[in-house]
Amino acid sequence: MEHEALARMKIEQSLRLAILETLLLRLSGQGRRPHQEIKGIEALVRLRDDEGVIQAPGTFRQSGRRARLIDELTHLVLAEIVKSIDLINETFGHGTTISINCAAKQAVNPEFMHSFALAWRRPASPNAS
Repeated sequence: MEHEALARMKIEQSLRLAILETLLLRLSGQGRRPHQEIKGIEALVRLRDDEGVIQAPGTFRQSGRRARLIDELTHLVLAEIVKSIDLINETFGHGTTISINCAAKQAVNPEFMHSFALAWRRPASPNAS
């Protein structure tokens, strides 16, 4: 039991550091059959541990919830997507959908969803007229 508690603490500490350093955002194409044309992308979060090994979400998701970092994590993903939106549109087209997962608690929290919606607002491009 002590080993499990230490493992959870290590993951929680890694998550705190990940928000600053080791969090990886991967974009995965979502295709349509039979041609597999990409119609959307999904934002996937991965954590690189101290040894450089990429961890799947199941490894760190519960620890993120317990450490109350899940909102920060979701906003970080959204911020990265917003920064990359021009590249995404250029690469996949303006009709491409973008999927970002959030926790059920976040989806029913009006305050969180309001902040999430506000994050989509981007400053006008300096070249815009």
